[in-house]
Amino acid sequence: MGFVDFFGWLMTIWDVASLRVIEDPSLGLPGLLTSGLIALVAGISTLLGHCAILFINRVRGLRFVAVLIVGGLFLTLLYTIQALILWVVAGPITQHRLHLAELVSVTLSSTAPLAYGFLVFIPYLGVLIGRILQGWSAVCLWLLVMAAMDTTWWQALIATGLAWMIMQLASRLLGRPAGLLAGKVWTLVTGHPTMLDPKDVLAGTPFVPIGRAAAASTEPRPAR
Repeated sequence: MGFVDFFGWLMTIWDVASLRVIEDPSLGLPGLLTSGLIALVAGISTLLGHCAILFINRVRGLRFVAVLIVGGLFLTLLYTIQALILWVVAGPITQHRLHLAELVSVTLSSTAPLAYGFLVFIPYLGVLIGRILQGWSAVCLWLLVMAAMDTTWWQALIATGLAWMIMQLASRLLGRPAGLLAGKVWTLVTGHPTMLDPKDVLAGTPFVPIGRAAAASTEPRPAR
């Protein structure tokens, strides 16, 4: 991939994040492959923003690369599940039926703002930046669904909001087994045990498990 192609790829992410793909129909919505790559980059960038946790856990070299890839794949899987839920609930609400592959592309494309997730490493502003990016991604999903399904803003808002609520409910009901599975994958890749809150796994929380060593190092020491 040359510099021109790389720059064009960055512009594609920005076109989606800034919703230019809606303002200028000639750009077109990303296809399934492109949207999948956007989600993969978003997951990797999010983990890069939390790289201090990886360093505390002494994750280095190939393991570090593997963790980034796992984080990207996890985010892609998470939003694919959300797309499946959205596909089920959006049809009756909007009275428009979209092919599942197209809706998966739309949902994965909405992760474009999270491609700037590496910015959460900025001291004191990281938490705020993370919340802004999550909100930005939610707005992208809402407006991209509205454009793709050619529906009204309030129908798209109800559909995406209902899908989000179902994801939150699923995180309560299925969070423990999903958390155990994610924790085992993390341990397999990094070689370190993890302390992962199960209810956060399906709730959209970035996949950044905190190792036991890191958690112990951040606990307040008793005064002597």
